[in-house]
Order: sequence, then C-alpha cells, then structure tokens
Amino acid sequence: VFFFTGTMDTTLNEESTSPVTGESQEKPISKTQESIKAYGDKSYYYWHNSVKNTIPIESPQLVSSIVAEIPVALPPKTISQYAWYDDDSTVKVYIELGKAGLEGVIAENITSTFNPRELHIVVKDTKGSNHQLRLPNLKQDIVPEKCTHRLRPTKILITLHKVESDKTWYDLLEKK
Repeated sequence: VFFFTGTMDTTLNEESTSPVTGESQEKPISKTQESIKAYGDKSYYYWHNSVKNTIPIESPQLVSSIVAEIPVALPPKTISQYAWYDDDSTVKVYIELGKAGLEGVIAENITSTFNPRELHIVVKDTKGSNHQLRLPNLKQDIVPEKCTHRLRPTKILITLHKVESDKTWYDLLEKK
C-alpha cells in the first residue's frame, strides 16, 4: 500500500522523483499537452492552452445607456351613446359627434369592421385618442360586404344591410 501526500504537478515535460522509490520519472501529462507536444503550434489545442495567459478576463462594463420613451397605447374609449332604427332592408346606427366628444374628426380617421352578427367602428379624435363602438351580438345577421359608414357634419351614419330584409328588427342587440 502506497500513500502519497502533496500535490501532483502536470506541467509538460518535467521530470520528478518518485516519492516511493526515489527514482527519476516523467510526470503524466494531459491529452491537450500531448497534442501540443506532438503537433506544436499546429495542434488544435495550441491556442486553448495559452488563452488563460494572453487574454485578460475582466468583468462586463456598461458601454453606454439610452433612455427610450416607449409610447403606451391606451385602450380605446367606449362610445356608449348611439341611436338606431329599422329602415326596411337596412338598419341605421347613428353616433352623434358632439355627444361622443368627436367634434372635428375626419373621414380618414374612421375604420369599421362588419361580421354577420357584429359591428365594430373605431374613430381617432383630433387629439389622437381612439374611440370605439363594438356591438358583438346583433339581433339578426347582416351582409358585411354591403355595410358602410359615412361621416356627416354632426354624426357618423352606419348602414347595416339585413340578410333577411323582410324581417323587422325590434331590438338592435340579442338579449343575453
């Protein structure tokens, strides 16, 4: 049984004396050191072995900082006051500009989306805020391709074309 105390140095090509026998022996080397010994500076590991001695390792430092202002999109304001009436083959919905706080709005700032049982209109006011009227549960089906919106001097007129033009709408929305 052999006991060894101390440290084992694994540097390349150094000889040492055996702690047990006292004889001179070559110290074991790693596979990386063997490759460097065999191939010199052509060894795949040549650069890797010298990295710790040539590249100073420093902690990351802040080069520069930029404070960016990201505009926060506010949720659209809900248009809650509107009027409507059944007009034979169509249903007309009115949004009064004064009551909705939309004075001075221009036609390019009005967008509408129509689905078989839904109306959604978004209006951007003169201050850049969005206002919306969303009616997701219309009483009857409409023909989305034929539905329109028009800007009048005091109101926005939305025309919904009925699928069943002979049916009278007594309610605009389906009751839940």
